Amino acid sequence: MQKSALSRLNQFEKEFKDVDLANYYKMNQRPLEELQVHAQLKENTILLHIHFKKLAPLIEVELPAELIQMIGEYLSYTIEIQTKIKYSTNYPFVPPVWCIENVHHTLKPRDYEPSCLLDYYVDKLNQHNHQYNRRSINEQWSPAISVEKDILVFLQRVHHFHEMNV
Repeated sequence: MQKSALSRLNQFEKEFKDVDLANYYKMNQRPLEELQVHAQLKENTILLHIHFKKLAPLIEVELPAELIQMIGEYLSYTIEIQTKIKYSTNYPFVPPVWCIENVHHTLKPRDYEPSCLLDYYVDKLNQHNHQYNRRSINEQWSPAISVEKDILVFLQRVHHFHEMNV
């Protein structure tokens, strides 16, 4: 791997090692929702873990607080997406390649089959991989695109969790 690629990845790791990228990008702006995004560098690969949780609104009944919290947890749902971003020896002159490692969720099975949701995120990821290979000059890959900007573009592509009706 070229020195500039290593220095970019090392700089990213130094700046964002223990940082929640969702907070860094100010993506946690909705009540009753939690989004956490963490990145970990391993050799020339970034492992990106996206964890979304939609909380149920508090119910107003006369029950012990612990029981209300347990009911709320049951009514909540989570979506976890684990991706791998591979950087080639020619980075930053060629874009990184993203791939899905795992998609896990606690959505109701009748609404979202596991394979259906996986296919959906694979499609979003493929769109992200191919966006810089188009002929339009505005969408070509540029060595000036930083690691954190590329991650932000991907998060914007998949951060639609609040639109799910569950």
